[in-house]
Amino acid sequence: MDAPIEMGCLLTVRLLGVIEAEQREQGGKVERNDRLLGVAVQARTHADLDHIDQLRSGFVEEVEGFFAHYNALSGRRFIPLQRSGPERARKLVEAGEASWAKTS
Repeated sequence: MDAPIEMGCLLTVRLLGVIEAEQREQGGKVERNDRLLGVAVQARTHADLDHIDQLRSGFVEEVEGFFAHYNALSGRRFIPLQRSGPERARKLVEAGEASWAKTS
């Protein structure tokens, strides 16, 4: 984004990719905890980005570190499995939408 926005705002984004990850709880329970990465479609400063590999060096590692620390505060472990581009991210979004549609 070019500027901060308030939490809860609806925003149109362009998917750049995904950090596929697992979250492990202290009791041993494991769940997927993938993180989608995207940029606001209207963001002028990121208009040239369309793939996770185009993010500045070290940025994805910083995001992974943030989620590792955030989860550790609650006694969980965030384990990155792989990074993928926008095609994989879109497939995960579509799979999530299909799963949600089945339950509602």
